[in-house]
Amino acid sequence: MKRTPLRAKKRYGNSTLKPSGTPLPRTPAKQRAKIRGRAPGNKRLRDEWIACEARVVDICTGRAVDMHEVLPRSAGGDPTGETNILNVCRPCHSWITDYPNLAASLGLHEFRWPELRD
Repeated sequence: MKRTPLRAKKRYGNSTLKPSGTPLPRTPAKQRAKIRGRAPGNKRLRDEWIACEARVVDICTGRAVDMHEVLPRSAGGDPTGETNILNVCRPCHSWITDYPNLAASLGLHEFRWPELRD
């Protein structure tokens, strides 16, 4: 039986093409400016030892490595607003995203429409 050589599969990880082959839309200028506005906070997290602001009992490591948005951008939150950003450790950040209702009761997460919460 004749075998055909294996072909490399097309990877989309770092590509600018969608799986359909069409290019991805460019990020709007306003959104790029907002993302650039977060850069000083990200640099501060990398360079300084900052304590986790969530302090979820039994899982907190103490050192903040992530910036958590209390009200997510998808819900209309400001990605650069000081009152909307919490510096949190990775385990606390995972806990907040896994248990948003409990996190909201602790003031670590907000919903766009609080009356529609589970």
